[in-house]
Amino acid sequence: MATVYKPKLTADATYENLQLVARDLLEKLREQLDAMPGPGSAGVAWTHVGDLAEVVHKLSEVSQFMAGYPR
Repeated sequence: MATVYKPKLTADATYENLQLVARDLLEKLREQLDAMPGPGSAGVAWTHVGDLAEVVHKLSEVSQFMAGYPR
């Protein structure tokens, strides 16, 4: 059986890739948020409020985590 060569990734290359993935996720989140019912939309129910509250909670956790990084 032949030995499979795995290239060694540098921290810089891995970080760059993760930056791109994070930016793609942010774009998808924006699109998904825009697809949710907007304020004043007909049919907004408490389930929508709960869903959005959960999104806000999780995004707040991510924001607080990232706030600890030096700029």
